[in-house]
Amino acid sequence: MSKLNQHLSNISSIFKNEKDRYQAHKKAAPILKEMVADREILFDIFRKNLSDDAFINKVRHYPTLAFDVYQDKNVSISGNCFMPLPDRSGELSFQSIHHHGKLLLSTVAAFGPGYESIVFKKGFKIDKDAQTAEMGIEKSYRFEKGSLEFIDSDQPHIVFFPEDASITYAMWAYTKQSSIIKELKNNPLIKKFKGQIRKVLKVMGLLKTVGINAVENFDFYPENGQIKVLKNRLGFKSGTNENFLTNVFYVLQKAGFNDVIFLGELKKKHPDNTHLHQLIDKLTNGEKISDEFYDFHMNVKYVNISKSDIIKAVH
Repeated sequence: MSKLNQHLSNISSIFKNEKDRYQAHKKAAPILKEMVADREILFDIFRKNLSDDAFINKVRHYPTLAFDVYQDKNVSISGNCFMPLPDRSGELSFQSIHHHGKLLLSTVAAFGPGYESIVFKKGFKIDKDAQTAEMGIEKSYRFEKGSLEFIDSDQPHIVFFPEDASITYAMWAYTKQSSIIKELKNNPLIKKFKGQIRKVLKVMGLLKTVGINAVENFDFYPENGQIKVLKNRLGFKSGTNENFLTNVFYVLQKAGFNDVIFLGELKKKHPDNTHLHQLIDKLTNGEKISDEFYDFHMNVKYVNISKSDIIKAVH
């Protein structure tokens, strides 16, 4: 068993046997942190994703890149790669102030220079009539390699663009969840039609009953010295597969990944993907690969926020 699979097996066992999700996060977090110490674990995550046809054929959508790591009915782990702005500035947020509902998050900085982040106190209040929120800052900090952070359920936070590609391992689990709902959420048929099912449950007022996050009042932004509620999360335009792959290979090169044998097999597996072949040849030959940014990922109203505007709006 590889080191990656051993770590994931240990985390899975903790969440299977520990009913208290807070304790499960506390027990599993050191293992998550251990994963950062071995670069081969990151490389195995790269190999796992590059071996998946669905990953190779993805289009760029979000400002971040996501690498699948692990998921079962109790816990999921992903590798989130935060990409930089063209000018490498860290003044803007890549997403609005937001929380994750009933999800608990443990995250560790695994690669890159890291980023600035603000975590707000739990128990914020929303004025439904004015559509404003009263929040206080718990801490403002720099999230650098090896740093570990726990974000509680319903706890707002915000991340700012890094100066260069930075990867975190994010471990997610619901605070409480019945075994029936866990099984349903992992059912392939349910996953396929989750959008339609979510809409029906929302109309019926049953989202909370079945433990599903309704992404409503999860996002906030500063305006005129106040924190305003963004009732529904904004989406991003879809980009291209070429842009997605270019940025993935930019990250691979930055991380020092150059498994020539694996990459050679990847070319054979996708004989008609000329852009993939070009990127593999550049990587194996040591030619520089540059990241590519989409203009529609920057200066998005309510999403790309300056740190100073947040400070002015928080009391």
